[in-house]
Amino acid sequence: FQLYDESTRVPFSIATVGSAPTTGRRVEAATSHLDLVPTLLAAAGIDETSTAAVLREDFSEVHPLPGTNLMPVVAGGEADENRVVYVMTRDDMPEGDTGASGIARANGRTADAPGPLRINVPAHVATNFEGIVCRVGEPAEDEGSGGVPDRVAAGGAGHLWKLVRTFDDPATWTEPGVRQLASDGLGGPTYRRDLLPDQWELYDLTADPVEMVNRHDDPTAAEVLAVMRTRLKAERHRAVPERNEPWPYVTSRIVEIDDVPLLPPAELIRQQVRERVQQRVRQRIAARRSGPSPEPPAPALFARRLLQRAGMHPDDHLALTTDVTGRRALVVATNHGQLTVGRATGVFASELTVPYYAFLDAGMTVDVASPAGGQIPVDPQSVKAALRSGADDRMLADPVLRSHLDGSHAVGDLDMDDYDIVFLAGGWGAAFDLGTSEALGRSISAANANGAVIGGVCHGPLGLLMATTPDGEPLVAGRRLTAVTDKQVRELGISATPLHPERELRAAGAIFESSTARRDVLANHWVVDGNLITGQNQNAG
Repeated sequence: FQLYDESTRVPFSIATVGSAPTTGRRVEAATSHLDLVPTLLAAAGIDETSTAAVLREDFSEVHPLPGTNLMPVVAGGEADENRVVYVMTRDDMPEGDTGASGIARANGRTADAPGPLRINVPAHVATNFEGIVCRVGEPAEDEGSGGVPDRVAAGGAGHLWKLVRTFDDPATWTEPGVRQLASDGLGGPTYRRDLLPDQWELYDLTADPVEMVNRHDDPTAAEVLAVMRTRLKAERHRAVPERNEPWPYVTSRIVEIDDVPLLPPAELIRQQVRERVQQRVRQRIAARRSGPSPEPPAPALFARRLLQRAGMHPDDHLALTTDVTGRRALVVATNHGQLTVGRATGVFASELTVPYYAFLDAGMTVDVASPAGGQIPVDPQSVKAALRSGADDRMLADPVLRSHLDGSHAVGDLDMDDYDIVFLAGGWGAAFDLGTSEALGRSISAANANGAVIGGVCHGPLGLLMATTPDGEPLVAGRRLTAVTDKQVRELGISATPLHPERELRAAGAIFESSTARRDVLANHWVVDGNLITGQNQNAG
């Protein structure tokens, strides 16, 4: 901070009207906004001395006004060109701490905190400052200083100079004279007991009116600095008198003012920090145990829109025109939840949830099954907020579907005559069991013989490999279909799965079709061949 410009730099304009109007003229003498009160009192005909005497009857701290009555100058008198204008401000403000730096201290990173977590604002900028503006003449030509020795210095040149001192005042500390709360945040309070060093600024306002060059360390202005510091001490003594009654500093017991809480004691702060950290740890543990939230945050929704624009999870604009109310559908997914490389896997969520809710919302009864029955693991990557679909959000808040996933039917125990549709959901886990399950092969064969519509996406069509026609031929032989491509498997870097849909289906005699994109995970393709309806990946769900 510097001495406020409005204190000494903004033109001080005064005009009287009526029977004795002012005559326009320009006065170069320094003034201050502190001159406003004594000048207005004089203009109103109020005697400052007698008024102060009346006020002293009720107030202990009534002192002479530090400003100057300018009415004599307004009336045509000469201004004091050598006047010293003094201004002082005491601010009790935080010293540059932020929530970020509080986090650093909470983690013990005080000396080596990363740049964004440091206290970057110098502490002295939030303390107190005082300053003066006055003319300083040259020793050989001291007319500009009125010949007063303490206003003459080599280099003064009769110019208007400004000196500002920024200082630390223990009287304004949070615990006056004891210690200052230097920072506060998640890491608890930090106090200091040592005075901060003074900061000085010296400007030649005549030559440098916009204060671009601080000459405090300029050797050619050393004498000017010495004179200005002497005058600053004198003006401080004149303008800032001692209190008649010392301020009764005591430890405050107030905890709030107008419902605004104040800073609690240090031990209470430490206790609150410990409790908050423990609470956050419990919340994180509970969140991990309960799984992802069905309410995705705004950044995740934005990321979804970008991915959808690129091709992920496109909207289905085709309206259902067939009445399927009362029909039954079966969604089949994997029991396998671990990749051979040690990574968790399972069904890719949207490859199950999108068809499940499409059938359910159309009025169908929907069952969920797996080769072995029991739990159907969901690939954790597929339920990340930015990657999942709206149907996945719905699943996370749907206890019915979640119970189906925790306790699915064993597909071999079901009567396939009951189902009009059988849908094979994909995911990397399906590469381990759908294509090798004899029970699933028999169930798909029975559903096909009954004329059911059979669908699947991504790795799901592997569930067709063990199925046969009523004549005993492979169900997929000579049939047009699609599934996840070898290219997409390579792009995703997961080639350790035992079965790759494109390779296996081609080997079984299927007519494999697909679309490609710069990244096949963003491609979309589906094929209808009689009662077989297959999709290349999650985008065709």
